Amino acid sequence: MKYIKPFALLVFAALMTGCIKEDLSSCKVDFRLLFSYKGDGEEEIFHDKITKVNLYVFDCDDKFVMSQTLDKEILNVSPSAELSLPAGEYRFVGVGNCFENTATVGLKENEPADMTQCLVGHPCAFTEGVMTCNDSLYMTSGSIRVVQGEAGEDTAAFEASHIDMYVEVRGVDAPNTSVVLRHPYKYTNFENDPCGDPCAFYPECAVDDESGKTTVVARFNVPRFASEDDVALDVVGKDGEKIHTVDIGQFVKDQKIDLAKNEVLVPVLVEFQSVGVTVTVPQWAGDEIKPEF
Repeated sequence: MKYIKPFALLVFAALMTGCIKEDLSSCKVDFRLLFSYKGDGEEEIFHDKITKVNLYVFDCDDKFVMSQTLDKEILNVSPSAELSLPAGEYRFVGVGNCFENTATVGLKENEPADMTQCLVGHPCAFTEGVMTCNDSLYMTSGSIRVVQGEAGEDTAAFEASHIDMYVEVRGVDAPNTSVVLRHPYKYTNFENDPCGDPCAFYPECAVDDESGKTTVVARFNVPRFASEDDVALDVVGKDGEKIHTVDIGQFVKDQKIDLAKNEVLVPVLVEFQSVGVTVTVPQWAGDEIKPEF
């Protein structure tokens, strides 16, 4: 029986991997990126909030080199990504919950990327269509170092990229009443900053039949904004006329809603009464504002 010498086996393995040279930087190494999201607390709630991750990887020159899409089934097994990369320095950006209400622009493979010009937003934010509701987006970014001969690991901590809006309007002809959120930002860039020209969201409205069709409700997500931003909520009647406007920035201040938190819900109750219009938070919101979706 003939035996293959150990040295010959080593040479064969090196040839197969393409790593028989002094510079091993092109040899790919597995790197594990662990996903985490704790919201505004200490407990891990990644699986409660994020069911899909689009991961983008850039080299040391910010060239876009690879991407991965990890769906719910994969994340349920392990909330992580396995990256096979040559040794070197890399930057990554992960976007959580990119579904039908999200488009990504500004990426070209093997070309340098400007993170402020890589944008995510409603598909109609990049066209002339009507924006109704963003997905509940979350984002993470960071740097990793892949070392030849070492299986690396790091954690990618997500932050919220959206605000949840709940709007309820009472005392109106509900089937002929809608709401419009004016002047939020159009996009979020890869630095997780809201950006773009002020725009408008036209959320789908549901009529509450139990109220005798006098109540309309809308629930939708929008990019992050601050109380200093000129964001306003219009209640619109049958012929498109504006019948009431709520200064959302002032409303947030009055209700002491902390927009710096990750999980933010802005619940607005607009009620038309014989004595006038009142604007407050729904009773179920109580003293502590908690996102419900």
